[in-house]
Amino acid sequence: MFSPCCFWIHPYHCLQYRQVYPEIETNAFLRSAKEANSLLADGQLILNRLSSSRDLARKIMTAAQSSQKDTVMTLLRQTGVRSQLDASFNPDGIRIILINPHSRIFLMLRWS
Repeated sequence: MFSPCCFWIHPYHCLQYRQVYPEIETNAFLRSAKEANSLLADGQLILNRLSSSRDLARKIMTAAQSSQKDTVMTLLRQTGVRSQLDASFNPDGIRIILINPHSRIFLMLRWS
C-alpha cells in the first residue's frame, strides 16, 4: 500500500511532502466570537419570551400553521431582538436564525 503523502520519483525513492498552510490570523475568528455573544443574548431573549408566554407561542404557531411568515417574523421581532433574523417552519417546528455579518446562531425548536 502506498502512502498518500508520498510522491514517487523512482521505484525505490520516495519524496515526502508536507502541505503548507497559511499563517494563522485570529482577527476574524475573534470578531466572529464577539458578535456571537450578542446573538446568544438575542437568542436567550427569544427563548425567555417564548417559554414565559403561552399567548406568544400560540400566536407564532397559529401564524406558522397558516403560512404567514411575515406575521411570525413580526412576532419574533417584538421580543426585542436587535440582530437581523430569519425563520422557517414546518409541521415539526421552527428554525430561527440570528444573523450578524460574521456569525450566525440557529435556534431549532420543536412544536410537535
